[in-house]
Amino acid sequence: ISSRLSRRTDRPPVYVLRPSSPFRLGWDIFGSFLIGCDLLIIPVNLAFTPEESHFLTVLSVLAVVFWTADIFLTLRTGYYTHGAEELRPCKIAMTYLRTWLLFDVGVVF
Repeated sequence: ISSRLSRRTDRPPVYVLRPSSPFRLGWDIFGSFLIGCDLLIIPVNLAFTPEESHFLTVLSVLAVVFWTADIFLTLRTGYYTHGAEELRPCKIAMTYLRTWLLFDVGVVF
């Protein structure tokens, strides 16, 4: 039995999500909703400086919590490379560190 997890496997480690899993799809849809809210709310806030509202405060906190959790979730979500699903945790982490991590941290903080 090989100690290395192959690129293609029927069962990834329990802590690795498949990129096409229903949970990840729902997570990405909710992230798209938050981006859409930001696209509407940020220009309005900059142009008109509306009064603080409970809804906007809750939405802001929810967005920060979501995007922070997204960093950790992305560290454990496989990806596709050359048509193959990559599910090895080390490869996933290294690819994320070299590509989107800096941007994601900048968005959250």
